[in-house]
Amino acid sequence: MIPMRLRMASPRANICCMRSFMTMKGYGALMSLVEKWRDIADYKGLYQISSIGRVRSLDRIDALGRLRKGKVLADVGSMGDYRKITLHRDGNSKQKYIHCLVAETFIREVNTFSDSLLSDFL
Repeated sequence: MIPMRLRMASPRANICCMRSFMTMKGYGALMSLVEKWRDIADYKGLYQISSIGRVRSLDRIDALGRLRKGKVLADVGSMGDYRKITLHRDGNSKQKYIHCLVAETFIREVNTFSDSLLSDFL
């Protein structure tokens, strides 16, 4: 049960609140059983996306030979309440919608209608 002070109006806020509440209370192992990570199609070895919509970079060595530690990336809000993430590869950057990345990675057949419906559950 989510404590009353953590309840919020929107479902998206409730998911974020629940995620941080579970992390604070030491339920990280439980969350790792639910959350599954897969490589993003055009960014294999650089980025992964989870089944709940989090994006992380992987450990890598940059052009100068330094080790770059992977981390969970922050997403950016955009018009229409869809969340975006900026991905970098070979000196170029692209912004991608997180709900589209989840759909492309975890759903075999993607059509335009299911993309917009999926974002309601993230």
